Parts: sequence; C-alpha cells; structure tokens
Amino acid sequence: MPPIQMQLSVELTNVFGAVAAALPWKKILDLGRDLRKSGSDIVVEEDLANVFGRGKIVHALENRFKNSINDTKIVPLHPTCSISLQSGPGPTVTRAMRDQDRRYMSTVIQLSFLGAVFNRTELATALTDCMSKRLTCGIQDSSGPGFEDIAGVLEACSSQTSNFDWRPNIEAVEQRIRKHFGYFDDNGRRFQRDSRPIQTLPIHLLLAAMDYLYLTQSLPEDRKLFCKSEKGVIPIVIWAHTILGLTVAIRSPEHEDLVFGTSSAPSPAQVIIQWRAIANNEVAAEDSEILLLDRSMKVILKTIPDSSMESDIETEERHNLQNFGSRRLYRLFNSASSISDESPIYQDLIECILAVAIIRSRRIERQKNDFSTKPDAKLSEPSDTRCYSLEYWRIASAGAILFHRQVSKLNDSKRQESMLRVDKLVEVFQHMNLKTARDIPLPQSVRLYINKLGQVGGTHAAMSYQIFILSNLVLVFAHVTNIDQCSMLPICMDRQPQVWINDDFMMDLKVDSHTIFGVIADLLIGRGFHQGENGDHKHTFLISDFGWSVSLDCVGDKNPSDVRVHLISVRRGVPTNQRGERKSKIRDAELLGGNCPGQRIEDEGVEVYRPRSERIVINRTEYYGSRNKEFWFSLRLDIPRTVEEMKKRSINDPVFDDYTSYRELHDALWDVDIVLDGKICHHSVKSLETARLGVEIATISGWPVYLDERDNIPQRICICLTKNDWRARWLAVKRFIDDPTRRIALRGTECCEDCALDTVVTLPDQWILIL
Repeated sequence: MPPIQMQLSVELTNVFGAVAAALPWKKILDLGRDLRKSGSDIVVEEDLANVFGRGKIVHALENRFKNSINDTKIVPLHPTCSISLQSGPGPTVTRAMRDQDRRYMSTVIQLSFLGAVFNRTELATALTDCMSKRLTCGIQDSSGPGFEDIAGVLEACSSQTSNFDWRPNIEAVEQRIRKHFGYFDDNGRRFQRDSRPIQTLPIHLLLAAMDYLYLTQSLPEDRKLFCKSEKGVIPIVIWAHTILGLTVAIRSPEHEDLVFGTSSAPSPAQVIIQWRAIANNEVAAEDSEILLLDRSMKVILKTIPDSSMESDIETEERHNLQNFGSRRLYRLFNSASSISDESPIYQDLIECILAVAIIRSRRIERQKNDFSTKPDAKLSEPSDTRCYSLEYWRIASAGAILFHRQVSKLNDSKRQESMLRVDKLVEVFQHMNLKTARDIPLPQSVRLYINKLGQVGGTHAAMSYQIFILSNLVLVFAHVTNIDQCSMLPICMDRQPQVWINDDFMMDLKVDSHTIFGVIADLLIGRGFHQGENGDHKHTFLISDFGWSVSLDCVGDKNPSDVRVHLISVRRGVPTNQRGERKSKIRDAELLGGNCPGQRIEDEGVEVYRPRSERIVINRTEYYGSRNKEFWFSLRLDIPRTVEEMKKRSINDPVFDDYTSYRELHDALWDVDIVLDGKICHHSVKSLETARLGVEIATISGWPVYLDERDNIPQRICICLTKNDWRARWLAVKRFIDDPTRRIALRGTECCEDCALDTVVTLPDQWILIL
C-alpha cells in the first residue's frame, strides 16, 4: 500500500489538476488555508481560472497592472492593536504574481475589471448562472460553484487590486464611442450622452464572452465574435481590446466603422458590434443574438437569451474621490451641450457650492440616540450645546479634493481670490435669507447657459437644487479626518448622499450617530450596503470594501474628550488579524457589560475638593474574534477591588471587569450633552490641585450599577472623579449616559476644573460632570 502522503498527493492531483502537478501537496494545503482566510477559495479560483485563464493579457496592460498593485502596506488599526489594515496583494494576487501558470494572473485581471465596473452582487449571481449553464451544456472543464464562493473571489480580487484604476480605460473608450456616435437635436446642438444602455451587460452576452472571446483569440484569422446590438459595448470593448488585445469594430449604417485596434483587409476585426440606427432600451430577440463566426462569416455557435438570462448586469460606475465633484459638474453641463473644461462656468458654480456648504456647516445638531426614559424624568429641551460646526478649512479641503480639476489650475494668488469670492457669496446669501434650496441665486455664467439652451438646459430652480445637492457632498466629506489622503477612494457615481435632502435652507442640519458613517460607507460599497444580512450596521464601527476602510474616530486608546465624535476616518487597507484572516467588517461583540464599583459620594458640603481619579482602570485588553465575514470586538477594562469590597462579598477575584466596544462607546459619547473645551477657559493652568465645590454639588466615585442608583444622590451636580484616567472616563460616559434624570458634561484637557463647573452651574437640569 502506498504511503499516505503519496495517496493524498494523487487525490489532490485528481481534484486540482495543474495546480497539484506544479506544487507539493503541503503547499497546496497551505495555499488553500491562506485563500480561505482572505475570503476566497482555492477550488473556486481554479474553476474560474479554467474559464478566464484561457485569455492572454496584453503585455503592456499586465505590466502596468502588476506595478500598480505590487506595493504592500501594513498599518495597525491603532498603535497597540493586533488588527492591521493591509493594502496591496493578498493570497489571491500574490499567487497570481508568483505562479508560473499565467492563468491566475489572467483571471485576476479580468475579474478585477468586471468587479470594478459592475455591482458585485449582480455580477456574482450572473457568473453563478453562467458557470451552471456551461456545466449543463457539457463544456469541457466546466464546473458549477455557488454564489457565495464566487462572491468571495470577486471581493478578494477587488480589495487586493484596488490600487489599479480602471477608470481611465473606461473613460477613454466611452469618450470615443459617445463622440463618434453622438447625435444632434432639431437645433443642431450636439448631445454628448446618449440614453442607450451601452454600459450594462446582458447576462447572455457575458455567457458568450466567457468562451467566444478566447476561441477568437486562439484563432484570430478564423474566428469572429459578432454582437447584433450595442448593448454592453463599453465593457466588451475594454474586455476584448484593452485587456485581450483583439481588434474591435463598431459598425453603424449611418457612420463609418469605429475601430479599436487595427482593422485592415489582411487583419480584419475579430469582434464586430452592430450599432443600431434607432436608440431603444428594448432590444428585439433577433437583435440579441451573439454569434461566433468562421473566416467565411458562417455561424459556428450562437447564444441567445433564454428565460433565465433575460436580465442585465447593472453597471456600478465608480470614480475616485479626487475630481468626483468635477465629474458630476461636467456631466451636468454636457448632457445637453458641449462645454469645455476651461469654461468659467465650472469655477463660478464651485464657488457657489462652497459658499452654500459653509453657511450650512455652521450649525449641525447631534440628535440623541433613542433610549427609554423614566416617566417622571423632567429634562429641558436640548440646547445649543448639542450643536457643532465644521471648520472653514475642512470645507475648503473637501472642496479641493472633490473639484481638484478646477482648483488645481489656480495658483496661490488665484486661489486666494477665489476664496475671497466665496466669502463674499456667504455674506450675500446670508443677507438674502434664502428659504429653500431652489432660491439659491445662480452665477451669471450659469444663467446665460440656461437661457441659451432653454428648457433643454434645465430650469433655474433645478440648477439651484444641484448646487444644494453638491454642497451636501462637500459637507459629508468635510467630516473625514484625513481627507487629504483619500484622493483615490473609489465611490459610486450613481449614489446620492441620502442625508439632508429636505431643501429647506433655513432648517438646521441634523445627524445621528450613524449618519455620516453610513453615508460614506454607502458611497463606497454601493447598492450592496443595505442588502441582506450585511445591511444591519448599527453595531459596526469599521466597514471595508475595494481595499478601503471607513471607521469611527473613537477607535484606539484615546481620551474621550479628544475624540471628535462627529468625524470619520477613511484609510486604505483591509482589516487583517495576525493569522492572516481578512474580513470586511468589525463590529461590537454580543453580551457586553460586566461589573464595576458602585457609586458613592466622596466630597459634599465643603468649599473645595481635590480633583483626582478615585477608582482607576489598571488594565485594558482588546479581544477580536473571527466570524464568517467580520471580526467581533470587545474591550475589557479592569478596576481593582478594595479589601472591604472583597470581604463584603466574599469574592476572591481582585478586579471588577467591564466589557465594552467601540460602537457602544461612540454611541455613548455621541449622547454626551457638552464637551467643555478650551474656548470657555482662559486660565494658563488647566489642571488644578484644589478646585471649588459649593452648594448642591458633590463629588462621586464609582459608577451606577443598578437602575435605582441613578437617582439616589440629592445634589443637582455630581462631579465624577476620573481625572487623568481616560479609560475610567470612558466607563463614566458609558455607565452614566443611560441615566434619564441627568445630563452629561465631559471636561476637556484644555479646560480647568473651576471653569468646567462654572459652565455647568449656569445650565438647567441635573448634571454629571466627568473630570
């Protein structure tokens, strides 16, 4: 009987074919483990390589692709964290770059392109159907992997190849097609954008391309692929010409052929696409056929849509954050005419957008999270302490990224002049007391544009509303802490920020603890953000896709008063643990909580007290657990028990332990009523040895453990003794925030204890002041 290793090697060879022939069995198992950890699968990658790996990639494109994705960066989520954000090649791409079998790199490049153009959920569904169809038809080396498996491979390819930007290739093809087949209205005006579905990909065309393209490439003189309609022309041109190097000709009875590549009598086009004379989204059955022809144009194979393949894969067009706003403006003004990038209309409108954003950024209200209150709780309405404003420079920085194409053309003096005009517009708009977004006055250049085109160019009110919508985009990304590092962030062109859509210009902007995080994640992920089991993000504090991660600002061992709770961090990389597992999300673990010292009065009825931390947190431990597509996180905080506490309860455990997590802490900090910063304190000494106390004021240690402990202290103001121990301060925020009878004030490090108390004393209601 042969040794076990030899038997296993034989079995693996039977299963994996060429892979097992090239690699020892142990390396195959190790590779399989690594791929599974990254969300992919060695069997499914082999299934897809048997199809897409047959294509030979254009050498120049392959070199550019490898150079773009070759840089690996590993940055810890925060300095002491075991989770890191890893960007660049993962197991799937690393294998493709190192393996001598070119099929894997060919597969990665093609799947990277398809995943960048189409909604990945729809693409995975279509590929599942196509692979099953090939298996049913008995095609050699065909297989039928499931939806989840294919979706995992697509996600791995997207996240590990996100450094390569497909957008320039897509825009170059689209521009040539739209320019060549542009059309005119009755007045001779040229329209740059057509309503034809030239980006969506019919599923039966995908099925045909998965074989016909490679058959054509293998016999370029004897095989041709023929599409009877232009539906899906942009992805097919890029796939066939840009990636595989085939010559593509688009033919129309009203135009000369549009050729990508070289088309001549000795070397005719290998892919022919018929451009219909009449634009119509509905394509007749006879115009849906995809044909494989021989040298004499006789039909060898034919693919037509059946009942299971009548739908299309919708495009999910993405654009880098840099110039995202410029792209929106360009499309706005070139849908009914052709206006060059040099037109002053763009700069005029950008200044108007920034002025509106600045005005609306000056008062944004943090809406409290829902929590149950006692029937007898009597708190006044939320005051201005729950409102915040965005700094001027944040608005300017967001605008410089979103409208980079125009802003970058200005030298320093011109840029300064532009911002002075923005300031002037702010004054003018405020003086006008605008009531709705549609009342925003348009720049003279925009009014002339609309008057020239008439109703085709849109109404004044509609254009004003576009200013309003784009100002929302500026406001959203002004909340990103590191906006200057996010120029390559790929976001969906067809997603509108679902926030502040009420066009009441006089209404204060309102956000809850999930708003900005959810809007940015939605723009990154696209339609899949709210779909299925992954659509529930209320416990999530980091979400990742396309090689980028969006997270809350509280992540890390930070002082709660230093956290800008309304701001969001966006960084390149995918969450990865020390075992190499990659996940697309990090959320709070379940069953958080624990025990901690009960609260008690320390100082009362005296004129002064000593600011201090009475109960300290001696240990902070992070725990990350792996689940199917996410990490679960919990944070343990240990507080020593006193000798009396151990004797009283006959407990041997020397510490109290409380478990929390970042989303829970973020939501608790969000509900803090006021953070007392340096603006209210003008003293040079910010930390006092002794501080004032006074009537109806007491200092307390510990935290409420039971509900009835929350209202058993008679003083109107309680000062929580947690000075200089920011972990204890986090516990205070978490434990006291659910008390419906008291408001919460958090002292910042730039505010002395006396000024903090003086501020709280002037406010109505009962308060907890956290030192």
